[in-house]
Amino acid sequence: MVKNKTLQFFFTFVLVIVIYLISIPAGEFVAGHDPVAGQIVFFLAVLLGMILFYGADLLLKKYS
Repeated sequence: MVKNKTLQFFFTFVLVIVIYLISIPAGEFVAGHDPVAGQIVFFLAVLLGMILFYGADLLLKKYS
């Protein structure tokens, strides 16, 4: 992980908020009221968040 914990916390916080905000309308649009499809969309949103977190961590390592 990166040495600058403030930047790491900021990027993590922003990514979690973005994932949450994207997963709600995406789940409603794709799944409607089907709970299984909603869970799949939420899982894919979390997976995307993990990929974005890894990418942000690599960028922070490169530029800090």
